[in-house]
Amino acid sequence: MISEFSKDNFDKYIKLLKSIGALSRLFSKNTTPYLNYRISENIFCKSFNAVNVSRSDIALDAKIKNTGYGIKTFISEREMSLEKIAEFNNKRPEYMKHEEKPDKLINEIANLRNERLKFAKNILEVDDIIYHYITREKNAFNVVEDSMIPINYDKIEINKSDEKSIHFNDNKNDYSFVFSKSTLYKRFYTINPVKINIDIMEDPFEIIKKLYYNHSNFIDKKINYQSVYLPLYSHRGGFNVPKKSGLNQWNAGGRSRHPREVYIRIPKWIHRKFPSFFPNRNKSFKLILPSGKNLNAKVCQQDKKALMSNPNKALGEWLLGKVLNMNEKELVTYEMLMRKGVDCVLITKEDNNNFHIDFKSIGAFELFKQKYNK
Repeated sequence: MISEFSKDNFDKYIKLLKSIGALSRLFSKNTTPYLNYRISENIFCKSFNAVNVSRSDIALDAKIKNTGYGIKTFISEREMSLEKIAEFNNKRPEYMKHEEKPDKLINEIANLRNERLKFAKNILEVDDIIYHYITREKNAFNVVEDSMIPINYDKIEINKSDEKSIHFNDNKNDYSFVFSKSTLYKRFYTINPVKINIDIMEDPFEIIKKLYYNHSNFIDKKINYQSVYLPLYSHRGGFNVPKKSGLNQWNAGGRSRHPREVYIRIPKWIHRKFPSFFPNRNKSFKLILPSGKNLNAKVCQQDKKALMSNPNKALGEWLLGKVLNMNEKELVTYEMLMRKGVDCVLITKEDNNNFHIDFKSIGAFELFKQKYNK
């Protein structure tokens, strides 16, 4: 699969990895080169002109045409390594009902994992998904790709089960689920990799200093994009998605509504704390989706409480139809969002005409609210 990249792009990728690896002494004296996972994502996207979707809390980090990529990096001195691929802490009460029945418990975990893979594919509108990973060993990086496939329920076989974890396979991949962290691990193999030898500089600090003072005019004006989190739920009556507003606005009374009419609620305190973040009421702007496509959007209703699309159905056709894969007139519930691992969105502002929307993990809005709603 790596051969599908153009030679020029892949050569650029190797050079950037070599350059970053050479600076490893900035972080450690280890002979294993250092590579932060965010840096690996950024290098990948820069080299292959990929869409960086790492802002979204989903199973994928980048998109190239019709393919989504999950990008990983980890130390591996051997040909195999067990690495984290998902966490299900918010679903612990549900799967622990099967604590005494490992087969049922693992089926539930497999179902959750597969739902999240499908959710990520729907968000990015891709057909294929791939693991692209960089393993790190003494003075070298190894680049490997492998298919990112759902867990096959029918082929699950439990190899070992105790009070701490369950090890299982599905005739394609080996997995381990650890109870204490509600974390699913997968075994990754470093077979037939593209090996990149790394020459680690003894004193990268001197190089950085010279670069800065000899080329101080290379620093561009810093761009600070402001972001706010918006909930996809309400607190009234406990965490829930209201049946006649928000994502279920199509179900409201009064006039006849399109079955995909929805809006995303903007809490009043957001406008109070960030008064100039959103444009004026009913002023159109571009809402850029994780896939790279965009919608025509605006802030509507009294007190600017609703983020909507124009036409009204466009946001719902994307969010309900393509992303959540729901039938028309099917009610969204908080439980549905929990199974996907998200319950809010991040809105990032480039300027008054361009905003990005990304899905965020459960609890992210509450942390944002705790920090800013004072």
